[in-house]
Parts: sequence; structure tokens; C-alpha cells
Amino acid sequence: MPTAITHDPTFTTPVSSTNTAVVRWSGTAGAVLQDSGVLIDGSNNITGIAGLTATQIDITGQGDLRLQDTTGGQYVALQAAGTTTSHTLTLPATQGAADTFLKNNGSGALTWGAAGGGNLVLVGTAVASSSSTLDITGLDSTYDTYMLVGSDVRPSNQGVELSMRLGDSSGFDSGASDYSWYAIRNAAGSSSYVGVNDAADSRIAIAIGGTGADANEGAGFVGWLHSPGDGTSLSIISGNHSNIDTGNNLQVGTFGGMRRNTVITVDRVQIFFSAGTITSGRFTVLGVKHA
Repeated sequence: MPTAITHDPTFTTPVSSTNTAVVRWSGTAGAVLQDSGVLIDGSNNITGIAGLTATQIDITGQGDLRLQDTTGGQYVALQAAGTTTSHTLTLPATQGAADTFLKNNGSGALTWGAAGGGNLVLVGTAVASSSSTLDITGLDSTYDTYMLVGSDVRPSNQGVELSMRLGDSSGFDSGASDYSWYAIRNAAGSSSYVGVNDAADSRIAIAIGGTGADANEGAGFVGWLHSPGDGTSLSIISGNHSNIDTGNNLQVGTFGGMRRNTVITVDRVQIFFSAGTITSGRFTVLGVKHA
């Protein structure tokens, strides 16, 4: 129990003090009082704390934890939901790599995860500026299927056909009999389809029938490259296209049976027009995740 005081205690106080400062003991003798930098204002707000160590801090009433900027005028606040079930979020033990994000394991343990685009992963994209070709490299055995997307692709010459080539580490294949392809198209207002094929060609035709070069003309397509990379079968491409021809007519069609006539380890894909350059547009390749 405390020792009984049998005499008048003597305290040593500071010569001066700070207004609203909390008084503290100096040492363990219980005789010397000191000023402190901890202030309690008239509204019972505590200020002037250089550091705070605690095993738990409760901010009640859905109050904010406010992290202020260097000027003290603006802040970032963290706040609980209005009604919540108590839970704890535990931060990772280490710093995350560049471009990673925090993810929850469902029990409050946060870890760093690689950012992704769902089941489609960007492999590469190329933007045309009077370009002879648009090339994408970096395809490999990571994905069994690749999505090929051409957006707003406009030629410099009138009435040219949009085409594609594949390649491996030695470059793009353009031999006279490297490819076989079959494509069909239909023009707006027509009830008939036109089919074109070639069993031995230096390219794969995407948009047959010719694409216009005027400002309001161009072509677009979505295709799929099957069995690329480490596949043991011939590389097959299928897809659909739309284009505006030189008469400002809409054409639609499919490039449903295209292949590389020998097995190669595909690591690149290219689009181009049969003459001239690609004035504008974008070509993008995405890998398809299966899990």
C-alpha cells in the first residue's frame, strides 16, 4: 500500500510553464515537476504530441484517422463503415514490387498481388502513324490462345486489303506459299456473300474486298490465334471483320480458316495493307488465361 505522508511534501516546479501543458514527473523520486509539450486546449483537444506509443487506439463514433499533408491544411482520412462487424486488416511484412496491389485472403491478411486484366492479359499494342506494318512481339507458350484486335485501321491507299502475317524468332514469314486462308464477306444492302480463298499465299487476308482511305473509312477486326508458341499443330487464325469500302459502304465478314502451312514457334504477329501504309489505327494482342 502507499507510504503514509508524515510531513509536508516538497515539490520542485519549473521556473515557467507552457499554457495548457500537461505537467509530468521528472525521475522517480516524486519530487520534481516538469513542463511538457503535450497540450490540452479548452475543448479538451490534445496537441503537441511528438510521438505516441500504444497497443490499441479506439476512434469512436465513426471518426476519422486523418493523415495531414506538409502544410497541415489537407488530409487523407481513413474511416470505418457506419455499421460494420469488427475485423482486423493485417498489412504485409514487406514492401510490394512495382505495379502490385493489396489483396485480401478473406480473413483480413493483406498481401501484394500482381495487377491483371481478368482473363485477358495485354501482350502488346502498336499505334499507326503512316506505318508500313504494325508488329507485336512477345507471344510465347504462356497462353494457348491469343486475342488479336484491330481498331480504326485506315490505309493510305484506296481499295486495299488488310492482311496478316505470323513469325518466329527469325522474323516474319512472307514466303509465297507460307499460308492458306479462306474468307467471306457481305456488303450492306446485299443478300449474297462472296467467298475467296488461297491455298498458297504470302499473307493471310483479313478484310477482303478493299478498304477505303477517306477520313470516315477504315477497318476493324477481332481474331483469335490458336496453337501458338509451343503448339504442335499448325497455327490457325479465325475471326470477324468490318470495314468501310471506297464507296462508303459497310462490309462485314469472317476470316474463318487461316493457317501457317508449316508448324513454327510463333512469337510475333503483324498486320499491313496490300499497298501503301497504315495511316492511323491500333493493333493489340492479348493473351487468354484459362485459370
